[in-house]
Formats: sequence, structure tokens, C-alpha cells
Amino acid sequence: MRVYEKSTQRLISHPQELKDIDVSIIGSGPSGAALAHRIQEHERADLRIAVIECGDVKALQHVNNLLPNSARRSLIDYFGHRPWEGDLEGGWLVSGLGGRGIVAGAHLRRMDAVDFTLWKEGKWPPPVIEALTNELYDSAERDRRVSTPRLRGSAQAEIAERLKAEGAYPPPIGVDLSPTVGFSISAGYDSSAATLWRELLVDCAKHHSTGSPRRFFLSTETYAVRVLVRGSSAVGIVAYDPEGREVVLPSRIVVLAASPIESARLALNSGLNNGLGAVGSWLAEHTERRAKIRVECAGGAGDGVSLVLPPPDKHLDQRYQIHLRGEPDPASDRHLVIDIGGFAAVDPRPENRVTLSGTAVDRFGVPKAHTRFSLSENDKRRAAALEARIREVAAMIGGTFITRQFPSEGINPQYSGNDEAIQMMPLGRSYHEAGTLRMGTDLQTSVTDHVGKIHGIDNVYVSDASLFPSVGIANPMLTITALAYRVGDAIVHALSGHRDCDTDRPWSSRECA
Repeated sequence: MRVYEKSTQRLISHPQELKDIDVSIIGSGPSGAALAHRIQEHERADLRIAVIECGDVKALQHVNNLLPNSARRSLIDYFGHRPWEGDLEGGWLVSGLGGRGIVAGAHLRRMDAVDFTLWKEGKWPPPVIEALTNELYDSAERDRRVSTPRLRGSAQAEIAERLKAEGAYPPPIGVDLSPTVGFSISAGYDSSAATLWRELLVDCAKHHSTGSPRRFFLSTETYAVRVLVRGSSAVGIVAYDPEGREVVLPSRIVVLAASPIESARLALNSGLNNGLGAVGSWLAEHTERRAKIRVECAGGAGDGVSLVLPPPDKHLDQRYQIHLRGEPDPASDRHLVIDIGGFAAVDPRPENRVTLSGTAVDRFGVPKAHTRFSLSENDKRRAAALEARIREVAAMIGGTFITRQFPSEGINPQYSGNDEAIQMMPLGRSYHEAGTLRMGTDLQTSVTDHVGKIHGIDNVYVSDASLFPSVGIANPMLTITALAYRVGDAIVHALSGHRDCDTDRPWSSRECA
């Protein structure tokens, strides 16, 4: 039974109820939730916002608030599905309120400054770097409740001391500002589902108490298939409602926030690539390596480890990071079991791309996304350096590899050596897709300007990681949130009748209020 037919009937809207909408956001994941939140903050704008989600409600907060962290992988497998075909075989989406935000990982870090300019083919626009550094990252960290975990147990201190010479540091992490002692860090996880539900409740309460019209709408089980464009402007969205009927949802502004692959698919299926050859191109990801080690360390009850090692230097070949997350070994009171792994960035290349499938269609007859992705020789060297570094770090802290003793996270696991110590995760497994609708000024190599508006279209924006000209080495969540805020500020500014925000000068959200 559909969720809006029961207790949430008065909160979740049927598509037919979406009238006179100013901003329609396709996708309820981290980007869509952050964008809706930012626009809602601009009270003077008084805009009617609709978030459109193809899935139903699976959880109203992060799963780590409900279950132990060890159960997260099972829920990823349970909720996730692979809606596209092609090379990113390890990737998946969560079709439901909050998207992958309800099972996202913990470590939320800013991109390193060098990552914005290191790749000649993937330089970020200077105004974007300026805005991220000056204000947007601060706002994103505040709203995502990012802090540095204060794991005060002896295990954290001992492992950190062993790695001190290597520059280990506690990573920012999405938890309460007063995190608990030990490794039980899930109590404060925020998520895109919680953000959207909070906005919905606030709007409904305000509407009920003042008698004013509702301004915020959430429509689940509503499957957007195309942006309807007339000339140089979008007039709305073509979608299927929960009963499978085609509907047109008029809107003054349309925002693609469905993930780099699904947003590119929507753009292609809508014909937005007419004159923009870069639509779907420059698909990026992280290569990922994972291992388990056992380390002798007499930690106390509830002790845990959470550390990140930055790259040895700023050279392009060293663009990877290593993270360690460990808990006491249940079989020994003198050992920790540590998950040690890392992400390595890939080169921005136009041949890595999303296209529409020529054979596979979804249940509504819309072509599925097809992913073409391969690693360059630089990418392979970078991944090999990451593997070597994992082995070095394990040796530094006296770790013994026990990777084979744990359930594999791949159907046919592949390892980097004969000892089967380090698992090579399949392409797409990091779930950090980026690119495909990247920012820039060159119409041959970019799709959007530096506030996320698609070139040549007056009122279609992008707010997810599709905007990235290149990937850094950090989890992209914090940067996605910050960019969504920038897009939201620009939309409010445009709809409020002010001077367009798309200029070459640095600006902040306060100037767009």
C-alpha cells in the first residue's frame, strides 16, 4: 500500500496536487535535500518548492541511527539496485526518500585545495572555489553537523601515535557536535531523508497555524522521465504518477538532482544535449581498495579507531587517501579489527561517459543509462600506489591481514596480490560518481555555468555531483551539499528579480538573499 494512502496522507502529495510550483527538484538524495533546505532558508523569497522522488519512503533517518553500523552493508544490499548497464557494474542507487543519503558513509571532508586545480582538463571555475572556501563549506559542515570525532579511548590514542609521523589525523565526520566516546558514533547521523521530513513538517505546521498556503511539497513514487522544453526554456516535467499515468508537472525552475548518471540520463532523454556535446561526458569515480587487519592493541570497552591518512604529497600520482575504522575484536580483548582501505581519484576524460542504451528500457519504455568507464594508465598507477600504501600503513601499526575471513562485498572478489590481502572493489563500488554535466565556460567541455544553470536553457539547473569538473580524494558528500547551496542561492536570486548571480565575481548567499 502506498505511503501517502495511510498515516502520511496529509504530508506526501500526489503529483496532481503540484500546482503553481516555482522550483521542482528531481531527486531527494543529499543534493536535492540540501537544495530544498537552502531555498527554504530564504524566507523572503516565499517560493513553492516540490521535491519529486521515484521511490517510496524506506527510512526517515540514517540507518545508523536505527541499527549498528555493522548492519549498514546488509541494508545497502537490500535497498539498493543497479538501474543502469555498462562498466560501472558495482554501482547502485536507492530509489526512495533520501536516496543513498540514508546509508551514506561517515567521513565528510572538504576537497583538498590542490584537487580544484591539479588536473589541467578538470580545473574548477575560480568563483566556485572562492565561494566554497569562504562560506559554503562552513554552512555545509554546520548543517550536516560535521565535527571531529573525539574518540578518547586508549586504542585511538595508541594507533594515532604509531601513525603520527605519517600525518594521521582524525577526519571530520557527520555526527553530533558532542560525539560519544568510543566507536559508537551513529547517534547523530543526519541524512537527506531526515532533512526533507523536517522541512515538510515545519511547512505543514506553519501552514496549519497561520492558515497560509503550503510552500513545500514532497511527491514520492513519482517517476520523472523528461524535462519539457519549449525553445530556450523548460515549462515543466513529464512524469508518471503512482498509478502509472503520464502527467505533466508545470514549474518555473527545474533542477536535476538525481545522481550524475540519472541526471545525465534525464538530460539526454530531454534533448538537452542539442548543441552541448559534453552532456554525459567526463564521468568520474574513485577506485577503491579494501582490506581487514588485526592489530594488537589493548583498548578499553567500547574503544574504537577512526583515522584518515592524507596523501604523502600533492603530486598527481599521490591523489589518494587511506582511512582506518576499527573496533575491538570480539574474540580477543587485546586486539582490534580494523577496516583499512582508501579511494584514489581518476583522471577527467571525455571518453568516460553516460549514454542512452540502444536496447534496454525501464518499465515506462524510457532508455536506461549506459555507462562507459575505463581507467587510464595514470589511474592504474595511482591505484597501485594506494595498494602499496595500504600495506605500508598496515605494517606501521603491526597489522596482520585477515581480509579473507570476512564476507566479500563482491560476488566474485578480486585481489591485488596472491596473498588475497587487499580486495580490488569493482568499478562503481565507491558510489562516488561525478561529472557528466560539469561546470565551465567552454560549450565543448562543459554543460552548466558556475551556478549550475545549463548553457542555453533559461531555467534548468543541476545541483548534484554531475557538476564536478574533476574528483578529489575525499568523500564528495560535503562538496555536493555546498554546491547545492550555491545553486539554491542562484535560483532564489533569479526568481526574486535581482541581478543574475552568474558573474565572475565572488559572492555569498547573503548577497543573493
